[in-house]
Amino acid sequence: VESIAANPRNNNENFISTQFGGLWESTNRGFSWTHLNSFNTVFTKDIAFSQDGETLIATRVRDCGLRHTGGIWISRNKGITWTQPPSAVPPVNNRSPKRNSGYGISFDPENEGRVYVGTDYGLAVSDDLGQNWNHFQLPIPGGIFSDSTQNTVYSVLALPNDIVIALTKSGVFRSDDAGQSWQNIKSGNFA
Repeated sequence: VESIAANPRNNNENFISTQFGGLWESTNRGFSWTHLNSFNTVFTKDIAFSQDGETLIATRVRDCGLRHTGGIWISRNKGITWTQPPSAVPPVNNRSPKRNSGYGISFDPENEGRVYVGTDYGLAVSDDLGQNWNHFQLPIPGGIFSDSTQNTVYSVLALPNDIVIALTKSGVFRSDDAGQSWQNIKSGNFA
């Protein structure tokens, strides 16, 4: 199990993401589980409910050997159907893999529509519950390397007052302006 998501409006509904089994759903507080066949993937990294109790965001690690199978996926109906908005696919460059993955998800505690997602490209930010995305690369201390995962954000945490913390291979980063600018606050590999 990689992640657990509880519906903030119905504590009977829970989802888990798994490394080798996709998504699973419980409608009875976790006493029994059903595989969510509508989300066809092997490696689901994270899943999170928005405050509306309907919208789910899930991240996939690149799999199936196909481009654009990983990354950010959205369900507006509690996991019945899933889509990947075109803007959820990050740009491709020499600092990120061609087959992208998505990682940690964090909803802003003070802005119901804002969500942050770690990707191989860096950080994806949406202000409309995942309909549209902007992608940011964090500043890499010591320059740019040949490693195509150097900009990967593995985990992200949105805090009050527009503070965001991101963990990468290059260190811990902090933003005090909702992800617009970043400061490296601790060096090291935090993958």
